[in-house]
Amino acid sequence: MSDFLKLVRWPNLVMLFIVQYALRYFYILPRLEAAEMTIAVNHLQFFLIALSTVLIAAGGYIINDIEDVASDSINKKEKRIVGVKIHEKTANNLYTFITFLGVIIGFILTMLYDIKLIGFINVFTAGLLYFYSNTYKCVALIGNIVISILTGMTMIVLLIVEPSALANNEIKVFITGYAVFAACFTLIREIIKDIEDMKGDSVVGCKTLPIMIGSAPTKWLVVVLSGFLCCLLLFALYSWYETVNYLSQGILKTGFYIVFSYLLLFITLPVGYLTYLLVKADEKESFTNCSKIAKLIMAAGIFSILVFYCSQFI
Repeated sequence: MSDFLKLVRWPNLVMLFIVQYALRYFYILPRLEAAEMTIAVNHLQFFLIALSTVLIAAGGYIINDIEDVASDSINKKEKRIVGVKIHEKTANNLYTFITFLGVIIGFILTMLYDIKLIGFINVFTAGLLYFYSNTYKCVALIGNIVISILTGMTMIVLLIVEPSALANNEIKVFITGYAVFAACFTLIREIIKDIEDMKGDSVVGCKTLPIMIGSAPTKWLVVVLSGFLCCLLLFALYSWYETVNYLSQGILKTGFYIVFSYLLLFITLPVGYLTYLLVKADEKESFTNCSKIAKLIMAAGIFSILVFYCSQFI
């Protein structure tokens, strides 16, 4: 069982589940209820939506490890699971079952409960994850962009299944902004991982960006992306402060200062620090450290949803 949990990257799946639940129950629903707007998806239906998303993501991790057997024997020799602890045929059967279950749940929600598009979104996502693992991940930037888009889609789907949320500008802007940040940051982390995995990827014939143009130019591309994201976050915080300050006529609540400080200290400045570390990075170990810090920043981004929720009571 422990090998299976490692295969499906259970901490990532838990984080995905938490993000979807936190965004819905700590941000979307309180605002819909306050505005007395209709809520289309009940608790059971939303659980099935989140479950289907997690199942398809788990299937994506499995097929990714199946396709990476050769490169992982070089890049992650001690961490290999498929072909070492779980037979490749068993892994294939698990992938088929888990992905099929996720797709079926999506179509049940679409056909029985009229939750539009979720069935087709699940099929599209499962297909994209398969082709990513099979083809796209070895093509410069294409695989990175695919994973980034799918990361953002796990949040956008919360708007798609809830028409009232899609019609509310405040909710729509927040969720879209959150999804864009997640997608951009995922793109940065995926390129960093490609630099880490250059040795094994080159052996199996992958044409990732660092293999095509070299690790140094790729590093500087990531530095530019990370620096741009940091500047974008600073601009967003400044614009938010100016807007709230104007609307409140200079009387800002304590809750606003708490959220503002959290976003500045635990997300924006760490992105700046990551940019600095990337500038200094010159070997695999330093890029691995950058990847770990990127994970911590993503975790801080998830926790920010709870900060937003609690701030309204202060």
